[in-house]
Amino acid sequence: MNASPPNKVPSRTFRPQAIGAPVPSRAEAPPRRFGLGLPELLVSLSISSTLLLSVATAFIASTATVQTNCDFFTASQAARITMTQVLNEIRCADSVQVSAAQLTIVRPAQTLTANEVSRAFAYNAAQSTVTLQITYSDGTTSPAYTMASNVTSAVFGPADMGQDSNNAQVIVQVPVTIAVQVGSSQVTLNGAAAPRRALR
Repeated sequence: MNASPPNKVPSRTFRPQAIGAPVPSRAEAPPRRFGLGLPELLVSLSISSTLLLSVATAFIASTATVQTNCDFFTASQAARITMTQVLNEIRCADSVQVSAAQLTIVRPAQTLTANEVSRAFAYNAAQSTVTLQITYSDGTTSPAYTMASNVTSAVFGPADMGQDSNNAQVIVQVPVTIAVQVGSSQVTLNGAAAPRRALR
């Protein structure tokens, strides 16, 4: 049986140094660099600034969109409530007077507020609002209460005419249109109502 040859240790060549030659020292090796240099630091700052600017721009745009949606919802909801109240007032009115920018309602005696004679819904184009103002028996009026804002258009009528039981010409239907716009979002509400008491 043949025995495996023993592992050979690689030989090292010994090179004698001359007498008086300087011996290399670890302290003479060039120092190692740690961290970033100035160029790398400037590049990192530039990239970080760009990312932060992009995040800030996206956040501002998102906040503006949310605020616009909130304002539009508030304005459109107020316009819907105004439309509902106007149509209800027309249905229950004793008499109705219609013009393009104003609707005057005379309520039945049992639903009048104290000293009330009539109430008027009007469109204020300068302030983009629909207002309600009450006229009293002493000739004074209430403040113009804002019913809806951000209104770009509000039209009352023209009223449809017909005959009552006495063959007199009366208003049989009043169409109402209210348009609201906030930013690029807009909605137009349409409705119509008949003054039931006037048709008797």
